[in-house]
Amino acid sequence: MITENLHSIRSLLIDSGLATDTGLEDELQFEFRTVDNILEKLASLPSLTDDHEQLTRQALSLTKALSAVVGGIQSILNDRFVQRLGISAGFNSEDGD
Repeated sequence: MITENLHSIRSLLIDSGLATDTGLEDELQFEFRTVDNILEKLASLPSLTDDHEQLTRQALSLTKALSAVVGGIQSILNDRFVQRLGISAGFNSEDGD
C-alpha cells in the first residue's frame, strides 16, 4: 500500500508535469529515486520482524530512512511546491479536523 501510494504521488507530481512547472522536478526525482531504493531494500529483507514480532534492526533503520525521505518530500510540497503553483490551501489537514 505504501509503495502504491508513493507511486501515485509521484505520478501526480512528476508525470503530470507539475514538478516541471515549479522547477522542482530534479529535486523530486531524486527524492523518489531514494524512496524506490529504500522500498526495494525493504522488500528484499527475508523478514521485517524478529521472533518477538518486533521490527528487525535493518527493517527499523530502513523504515526510519523512508519516513525521513517522505518527510522531505512533504516539506518540499508544503514549503515551495504549492507556493510556486500559486495554490492557497483553505483546509489544514494537519490540525486534527
